[in-house]
Amino acid sequence: MAETPLSILWLLDLQPRFGIRHGATLRWLHFSRELVERGHSVCLSVNEDEPGDLEASSSLLEEYRLKGWLTSHATTRYRFPSATGRRAHLRVHPTLTNQALASFQDETATRVRSLIEASRVDVVIISQRKLLFLAPRLGDRVPVVVDWMDSLVLHESRLARSHFRHGAWRETTGACKRMAQAVLQERHYGRRSSANILVSPVDLGLFNRLTGRPDRGRLLLNGVDSRPRATPVPKQPSRMIFTGAMDAPQNHEAALWFIEEVLPRVLRERPDAEFVIAGRDPKPELRQRAGPHVRILGEVEDLEGEIARSAVAVAPLRSGCGFKNKVVEALAAGTFVVGTGMATEFLPEALRQPLLASDSAEGLARHVLTVLEDPGRFEPRLADLSRIVTEEFSWKRRTRDLLDILATATADRPGAAS
Repeated sequence: MAETPLSILWLLDLQPRFGIRHGATLRWLHFSRELVERGHSVCLSVNEDEPGDLEASSSLLEEYRLKGWLTSHATTRYRFPSATGRRAHLRVHPTLTNQALASFQDETATRVRSLIEASRVDVVIISQRKLLFLAPRLGDRVPVVVDWMDSLVLHESRLARSHFRHGAWRETTGACKRMAQAVLQERHYGRRSSANILVSPVDLGLFNRLTGRPDRGRLLLNGVDSRPRATPVPKQPSRMIFTGAMDAPQNHEAALWFIEEVLPRVLRERPDAEFVIAGRDPKPELRQRAGPHVRILGEVEDLEGEIARSAVAVAPLRSGCGFKNKVVEALAAGTFVVGTGMATEFLPEALRQPLLASDSAEGLARHVLTVLEDPGRFEPRLADLSRIVTEEFSWKRRTRDLLDILATATADRPGAAS
């Protein structure tokens, strides 16, 4: 049955400096592309936080509009003096904060309503936390779906535990404060949206408990591009790789922990082993660890090739939350994954169970050595995992999931298809 075309306004928190390699940007643009290909209209809107910061975002969106990945793009200008913002957020609860910022919010709400009327928008998706105040303001006009992706409560609680482990008391206190603010935000707006989208079942479970409205919680995993390479890449038998944005606290911590605690255990039995870190913006503390057995590449042009030539992909995460693109990207590239339980928790059972996971340095090193010593043993298992990722994690499949969510949210609109 043909889908009823939807007009979608999607409010984004774009990071143009990183282009489509930024995890959230990759998600939004791939969904937009698939929606447009299926006949829907998608307007992607970005907010101007500071005067003059829209040029790069608009340029990126225009580039992808010309490719046919979106129908149009727009802007909002919700901003306020920093001193005003600090005073408003001292009120803690979103309702009180919004009262203090109402004069600034009114202009943005009027702008978004005009976009809704001009494009006859059927549903608004909010992926910009700064614009969450719009959810209750727009709900009487159109359904409002919030794509939270990750639960900030889960992220900050795990970050607080990580800082506590390292004796970083000031950072622990900061993470606890942000967690408390996130509890209020996610509960308040999660109860005022038509649907709440989370990217991991762990994030979704916590979010539903916070809101007390599991009927509005929806799981929407990311997709992955899995195109066969024109020329197969030969494996380097002692090469381990860890990928991701290395300025992210969870990746930075994981890389240091692996170098300091896991790698020495691997080198005792495999002195030829090499640990490669590929990802943007590694911090100086991490760069200083480069040496004979540690290569820090920074951002690379062909990340898939770097993964494909590695004997094993490691994911030694000890904090963080959400969907781990690095895990499914490695499986799609034909590289077996060894990680912690936190790195694989988001996967369905069919993918999680065959992988090797341990939360201890000794256990993780043993799993890595097992794969390095007998890679042929894991080839049938890896082939099954790669097939599942290719079939189940395509962006087309994920877009069908998104459309199911939007269909439910818009079911009561006039003329909606059953």
